[in-house]
Amino acid sequence: MVFEFSLKIIMGDEEAGDQEFSKGMMERSTVTSDRRPLTLWLGSCLSHVKMEFVNVPCALEASVAVNILNKESYFHGKITAGDNKNRILLYDSKVAGTKTELGCGGSVPLTRHAVAVEWGRDLVLRFAVPSAKQKSIILEHDEEERTFKLGTYELQVEIIWTGILIKQRKNVLKKIGRALVLL
Repeated sequence: MVFEFSLKIIMGDEEAGDQEFSKGMMERSTVTSDRRPLTLWLGSCLSHVKMEFVNVPCALEASVAVNILNKESYFHGKITAGDNKNRILLYDSKVAGTKTELGCGGSVPLTRHAVAVEWGRDLVLRFAVPSAKQKSIILEHDEEERTFKLGTYELQVEIIWTGILIKQRKNVLKKIGRALVLL
């Protein structure tokens, strides 16, 4: 797998254009069963980019959308995905530059919409807002929507699952060396 980085400084002036800051590529073997968080570094004379990731074998993609159903026009809080060891930040209103105003239809402007979930495991989303205790919701692979209240918000989580549902087919994986190959 190859990761390509292209960092630019947005000048804000259309005539000046964007200025390239750092560019590079990193390669990582996908033949591994290591489930620990891994780190790759990309260095240049102007910057250092640190990328942390975890291999997810037999992954499904969960496309996540969070909507506010009541009349709120802003969302202040934090949304993460994953377990206690490996969490991915989807939204944090305290991060500089984060849009807190809700989009069309009351959608929270997540910084990341796609999450990899290992087949056979559930997607865990954690929500924290200033006026309530943190809430975790667990979504199984066949769940596409969940509605709940948290503080002053009535939240709706929508999930679109993408991938091959292995339990519907037998013998779809074959082990070759240390890799599982989808047949």
